[in-house]
Amino acid sequence: MNLAIVQIRSEKGNIPKNIALHKKAISEATSERVKFILFSELSLTGYEPKLASKLAVHSSSILFKDFEMLSTHHDITIAFGTPLKKGTDVQIGMLIFRPNHQKLQYIKQYLHKDELPYFAKGDEQILFSVKNYSIASAICYESILPNHIKNACDKGAKLYAASVAKSRDNVRNAHAYYSKIAKNTIFL
Repeated sequence: MNLAIVQIRSEKGNIPKNIALHKKAISEATSERVKFILFSELSLTGYEPKLASKLAVHSSSILFKDFEMLSTHHDITIAFGTPLKKGTDVQIGMLIFRPNHQKLQYIKQYLHKDELPYFAKGDEQILFSVKNYSIASAICYESILPNHIKNACDKGAKLYAASVAKSRDNVRNAHAYYSKIAKNTIFL
């Protein structure tokens, strides 16, 4: 299966521009026959905790209709990050658009201490399938927690898809860490 992991340069709080950047990346990925494209944490708004309550949307927002159509039209699963409203709470969400299926949402379960003033945590690990691969989602900080990875393995994940936003300087450290995790984790 071809997959793409994309970190766009999201513009702070500019959802229309960021949607256009997502669509451009999706178009490029479909030309390479990618079947799963994963964007970084809060890619739709940029990583802006202090603005999250103003930028948060409901997962049913009309903003996402085009992604549903692109997913089905190009037979590609699309996953990206956005702050989501749940009652009065704001959560760090990952929306997952699958061809000919209802979209899914995964909510970050383990928040970094810097995120606690701004976000509420999720409570459920979800799995979804792309071309017969069972995939577990992770969002940034929680992907470095061994119990989150173990839970994904225990649930039967064959792929652990971590949506992580890193600065250019931190990419090298992240690459080394995730390579080590991949070598030491067995997805049966």
